[in-house]
Amino acid sequence: MSENSSSVAQGGSPLRALLEKFYLLCGVLAGVFIVGIAALVMVQVAANAIDRVAQMITGTAIGLMVPSYAEFTGFFLVGASFLALPYAFHHGAHIRVGLVLGRLSAGPTRVMNIVCLLVALGLTSFAGWYAVQLMLDSLEFGDMSSGLVPVPLWVPQAGMALGLIGLAIAVLDDLIVVLAGKTPAFDAIEVDPASSSFER
Repeated sequence: MSENSSSVAQGGSPLRALLEKFYLLCGVLAGVFIVGIAALVMVQVAANAIDRVAQMITGTAIGLMVPSYAEFTGFFLVGASFLALPYAFHHGAHIRVGLVLGRLSAGPTRVMNIVCLLVALGLTSFAGWYAVQLMLDSLEFGDMSSGLVPVPLWVPQAGMALGLIGLAIAVLDDLIVVLAGKTPAFDAIEVDPASSSFER
């Protein structure tokens, strides 16, 4: 967690502390999925190497493999990609094009931030809503993956839904901050990455 976030969590309201923990949890879960992808790849590479050695020695490969390897890495990638969204947004890690904002004074910049955050909130809420509907449909109809190891599709879809809902919460969080006349997290971090005193 950055110094910005940790100071806010310590000195802010209980809701602020809860939001900081939520963003951190999403980031940690995304990291766990990335580690899971690396682990699966390493195990599959090791299995392929053992097979190659066995084939060279005996003339026959053992046939070692991680069942549904490609599907599991795909599911983990979905989890990592979507669950990282709230944490990345809150910590200013998303790419922002500031060609216009960089030339505006404080008042117009605030207005543009509000407009952009409103649009982002609409888009992320829309995507999150339909991600939840997709997950519920998969749960209701018992949809399963088609690999060697069948996995209920609502499980990986839950990570996608949580990530999108979390992103909508992060956008709403910064929208409320900007409407209150304070500095949004992404702006504070861009101005001074080492700062730990921005007001939320």
